[in-house]
Parts: sequence; C-alpha cells; structure tokens
Amino acid sequence: MREKLLAAIRARNSHTPDTGDPTPVLDPAALKEMDTLLALVTATSVGGGRGVDVEAFHALGWLCWLRVQALPVDEWDDDLGCATMAFGPVFAADPSAVPEALHEFFAQQAAEHPADAPFADHPFADDDDPAEDDRFVPEDLVFDPERHELRSGSQAPDPDTDPAPDTDPDSGPPVDAAALTNKGVELTEWYERDGDPEALQGALHLFRAAFAAVPPDHPKWDLCRINLVIALGTWYDATRDPDALRETVDVFRTAARDARSERLARRADLSAALRMLFDHTGGTATLREAVDVRRDVIAATADASPKLPAHLTDLGGLLRRLYEHTGDAETLHEAIDAHRSAVAATSPGDEELAARLTGLGGALQTLSEHTGDPEVLREAIVVGRRGTGAAPAGHPYHAMCLANLGVSLRTAFEDTGDLDLLHEAVDAHRACAAATPDDHPSRASRLLNLGNTLLALSGRATDGAALREAVAITRAATAALPDDHPDLPMYKSNLGNALFILADETRDQGALAEACELARAAVTATPDGHALKPRYQRNLAAGLTQLFRRTGEQRWLREAVVIGRAGVAAADDDWPELSRTLYVVGSALYQLFRETGDDAHLAEARSVLARAAALPTASVRDLIDAGRLLSTAATVAGDHTAALAAMEAVVSRLPLMAPRDLRRADREHRLGEVAGIAGRAAAAALSAGRPKRAVELLEQARGLLLTEGMDARTELDRLRDRAPDLADEFARLRDRLARLDPAAGRQDDRARSARCAARRPPSGTRCSTVSAPVQGSPASWPRRPSTGCGGRPKPGRSSW
Repeated sequence: MREKLLAAIRARNSHTPDTGDPTPVLDPAALKEMDTLLALVTATSVGGGRGVDVEAFHALGWLCWLRVQALPVDEWDDDLGCATMAFGPVFAADPSAVPEALHEFFAQQAAEHPADAPFADHPFADDDDPAEDDRFVPEDLVFDPERHELRSGSQAPDPDTDPAPDTDPDSGPPVDAAALTNKGVELTEWYERDGDPEALQGALHLFRAAFAAVPPDHPKWDLCRINLVIALGTWYDATRDPDALRETVDVFRTAARDARSERLARRADLSAALRMLFDHTGGTATLREAVDVRRDVIAATADASPKLPAHLTDLGGLLRRLYEHTGDAETLHEAIDAHRSAVAATSPGDEELAARLTGLGGALQTLSEHTGDPEVLREAIVVGRRGTGAAPAGHPYHAMCLANLGVSLRTAFEDTGDLDLLHEAVDAHRACAAATPDDHPSRASRLLNLGNTLLALSGRATDGAALREAVAITRAATAALPDDHPDLPMYKSNLGNALFILADETRDQGALAEACELARAAVTATPDGHALKPRYQRNLAAGLTQLFRRTGEQRWLREAVVIGRAGVAAADDDWPELSRTLYVVGSALYQLFRETGDDAHLAEARSVLARAAALPTASVRDLIDAGRLLSTAATVAGDHTAALAAMEAVVSRLPLMAPRDLRRADREHRLGEVAGIAGRAAAAALSAGRPKRAVELLEQARGLLLTEGMDARTELDRLRDRAPDLADEFARLRDRLARLDPAAGRQDDRARSARCAARRPPSGTRCSTVSAPVQGSPASWPRRPSTGCGGRPKPGRSSW
C-alpha cells in the first residue's frame, strides 16, 4: 500500500515540472492520496514500526510545495503549512532535497528551537475538514499525556492558568487523539474502497492510540472505543484472527471497569462480547464469564426497567449454550426460568415478543431432549407456534421463529412417528432457509436444520430424492463454516451421518470412506468432557461397524468397540441416547464374537445389551432393538431362559410403538419396522422348552397386528351413535393413555438431574447433531439402518 501511494504521488510530482501542467497535483484525488499516505506513516510510527519515513515525507512535501506554486496566494496557506511540516525531517537528513526557498525557514527554526529540530519527533499535522463519519472526532481533542487535560490544538495555553507541562524528555510529545482518529478514518475508508489489509492494520494502530489517549470521563471516549471495536471486528472478519476478538473483549472489559456513567450498559456490552468470543473460538470459561456478567446486570436492573426482559432473554440463551457444553441440568432449568420471566414481562404487542417466545421454545425443546418428557415437547411446540404467529413474513424474527418451531416438530415426529409433523417441520425449515440471506451469521445452522429434517424424511420416502437433497444441503452448511469455528465438529458429524445412510442405500464406497473421515474428525476435534463427544464417538463406532461389514477387516470392528466404550464411559446415565450408544457397542461386540469365537466378547455384548434394554430413559424403539439383539446373543450362548425373557420384554413394548392417536398409515409403518417379532418370540419360548408360552407370545404379538388389520372398534362406534360427546371423551382419554411414557412415573427431573450431575462430570446431552446409522441384529439387518428413536436419524439441534 505504501509503495502504491508513494508511486502515485511521485508520478504527480514529476508530471507537473516536466509539462508545466499543475492539474495532477491539484486533482482532489491527490489530496486523498496525500491524506492516506500521511495516515499510514502516522500509523506505522504509532504502531512501533519503522522510524521517520523520510521518503514518504519527501514526496508529500513536494506535492504540497507544487500545489503552493499552482494555487492563488489566498488559497495556499494550508498547503504551505503541510509542506513545511513534511520537509522538516527531510531537511534534517538532506537539506539539498528541500526547495531552496525553505532553507532559511528551517535554519531559523533550528536556531530558535534546537531541541525541536528537525521536527522529526512528531511530524503529524491535523486534518482539514475531516469527513462526516461515525468515527469522526473534533479537531480540538488534544491531550497532555500526563494530565489528560483537554486543550485546544489551535490556541496556545495561557501561562497564567495553565502550568507548564512536564518536560521529561522520555514522556514524548502531546498525543493528538483527534488527528489519530481522523487518520484512522482515512485508512479505514481506503480499506473499504481497495481492500488493502495494510490500511486496516494501520487504522487499528491509530484507533488503539487514540483510545489509549482519551480519559474515560471525556465525552468522546465512547466514540474512540467504538472506532476501535469496529476496526477489530472488521479485522477479524478479514483474517479470522481470534486475537482480534480477544482484544475486543479487553476493550469492553476496560469500558465496564472505567466508565463513569452507563456502567450497567457497559457490563451488558461485555457479556455480549464474551458471547461473541465464545461463538467464534469456543471455551467454556469464556461462556461462564458471559453468564456471570449477565447475572450481575440482571441483579442490578430494576424490576420495572424496560431493559430487564432483554437481559433475561440474553441470560437464557447463554445458559442454554452452557448446558449444551456441560450437560448441567440445573443450568438448563435456570435458562427456562429466565426465558419464562422474559416472556411474562413482555406485552402482547411488543415486537420483541416473538424472539422471547422462540427463546423459551428452544429451551423447552432442549429440556425435552434431556428428559424425554412428551409434555415438555408439546409445550415447546405450542410456544413455538405462538412465536411464529407473532412474527409473520417480513418480521425481523420470522426466520428465527420458523427455525426453532421446525426443530421441535421434527423431534415430535421422532418420538411419535407422526408424518404430518415431519412434513410441517420440513416446510418450516424450507421457509426459514429461504428467508435467511447468504451472508447471515445463522445461514449455516439453518441449512443444517433443513438437511437434518430432510434426512429424517428420507426414511419415509419412496425414492432417494430427500436423501440426496439432505446430503447436498448439509454439505453446503458445513462448507459455510470457517475451519476454526467451534461448531464445525457438529456439522461434520451431521454430514457424516447423512453420508453413512447414503452409502448404505447406494453401496457407494466413496461416500462411506468420506463419512468415516468426517466422523473421526468430529471426535478428534472435540475435547473430553464436552457434552456432545459421546454422541460423536457413537457415530464413529457405528460407521466403523458399517465399514467392517463392507470390507470384512476386523481392525475396523475392534476400533469401533474401543471408541464405543469410550462414548459409554463419558455419557450420563440419564442421557436418552445412552441406550442407542450401548446398542452400537453391543452390536460391535457381538460381531467381533462371530468373527473370533472369543466368548469374552459375547459375554460383554450380553452385559452391554442387557443394560441398553432396561434403561428407563430410552425410547421404545431403542429398547426393542436392544432386546432383540440381546435375545439373539443369549440364544447363541445357550441361555434360552434369558433369550425368552428378552423377547417377552420386547413383545410387551410393541403397543407403545404405535399409539392409537397416530394416523393409520403411521402406525402401520412403525409396526412394519419391527416385523418378525412374533415368530422370534415364539421360537425363543420353544427353545426354552415352553411351547405354551410360545403360543401366548405369538398370539399377543400377532393380535396387535390383527387389530391394525381390522378396523374393529364396534363398541366405540355404537357409543358414538348414542352419545357422540361421550365417545369423543373416551377416545381422548384412550389416546392420552396410549401416549404415556413408560418412565412417566419417574421422580422430579430437577432432583434426578442434580443427583446425576453430582455423580459424574457432565458430558452427554442430546443437543446439536445426529446419531450415526447402526444396524439391527446380525441375523436380520434391515435395508435402511435403524438410526435412532423410531428408526430415524437424530438430527442436530441448531436453531438460532
């Protein structure tokens, strides 16, 4: 940049004497080049770079001198002053390089002020008429660095009222914050026009110096702070340098500490800056600090303050993010309480109501994932629909509300199998993605939501279009994140899972290899103790098992067992996905036994699967899958009694696979996913020497299917003929009973979660990615992998 500007000015300086044409030096662009080069020279000096740039001052001096020669006498005062300023250090280095007409002036200055000669210590002039800009500071902003006293740059101090400044030679000249700021603006404008990073870096040096020179009680202190923050943000956007974000946080810390007024607002700014730093670089300590600062702000805010709901919403969002990284259930409950309070304090007509409802809905959605409580999920959907109703198309929060509602709807589909909910979720996420600009910071997460929802839909589609679209969109979402983004492992895990399913559908070896690579990268990049690491480890273990089946190489199976064990060890006992993770490990161990004949692998597989089949937090589908494979393993071990017990538990859970409040087609689909159970249960009973029990289990399992085949609700039909209202009430109660969770009688979730958190470091939560494809029992793998509750992938939770 310096060389470019220097060359342009030298070309003007050469053209005018050679041709006698003053047009190049009088061109307004010449002044812009001059101001920018002077700003760059100033920035280099302030930033601790090279010393006095004699070459630059030589070119600047001659440009101003040529303008003096060309302008009328009454118009060249400013240029003459600039020329003498610029030629000062040049005269000291080589008097012959300065116009002869100025020699006498410089000689006189040297004689009268020998300590100042040759003006090399502070060769910076004030700007003329700086442009109107948010970063502009009036030119009278000049400070004595020792006394921090405002002085005028154009009027000499009064010796009767202003004591002489400290003459310590080490203290340096007075700092002109206005000049530094205006030169910073020049460089910023040059960067915005030409994209030259040297200009932006120079602006940063100048804004730092100006901010350091202004005392906190000066009215322009905030403006200097904002200049620096804006420049740091621009530098981060251009370079992805995390130090820029850290410096931004330090600036906000200084503001929160030193501000004499609006201290509360400065603390809120600090919390927001810490959240920004966390979002881009990660680090739980940073997030905790942001939470603590926001709590302090709320504690100091009056109950009647109109700012309180916004602070509560911000706190709720921070706490939810903290829960996702720690698994601490109490943190999540505090987040919900904060969101509820924010909604309660917001009037119905407030434009912010939609955002606050969406925050509450998202926190409830996360709680439903943690507890598996269907009532919490239903409340999340109700709140989400309220949010979208309060934010129609064109509303600034329209896309955000659609994103959170779509996630809740998709989760409800996973838990119930209701295809209508899934189609509604797809529509919500498509509309959300369409309403999100390409440069929006949430673009990637909203694409991820759409990709995950299409992945779930692909399990019910008759062609591969939804699956191919899911892969393409998830790939685009992953590509939209920079390499150092803290959420990139989550995106890679999601893309890997979509590719696992694609590889299983198409037998594409390249897709399988890429999926394993992505799953491994997600595990490697995630630190121990992170709430999502157990899920990533399960995903990789399941993918390696799939790779073994494709290649027959035992090393993949052994690695799957090791990684799966690590995921189980890191997971919370109350994690709803623990059963699926145990199933992945048990399946790999059983496969390893089949390959090696080692009874130790079979014994461990039975132990792991028995635990998976008994967890109260597990989904019905996970319990059934684990029970079926447990029965197979027990049969191979010769333990026919245990094999029968496992199948009896599976048959008892069949009604929960297809509650009566589902549409008929959805019920039939879910029961089709567990076809063959009646025959397997009867076979287990016969192997155990209990033929009578075999007949009972066969009839019990087939009876459910027969009920689906017949629409024989004649008693209800007759009741509806006589008393329609009573029939409707009966149906409502029947359907509600059918939806009851097997673990509905568990103790209060807060107390349970607190005890769980006290037992082990927080780790597994179900919050931001999908579970990997894993297969059914080795004897009967389905064509499509059974990939989570109800046989569908568990898409990510990335809604804001």
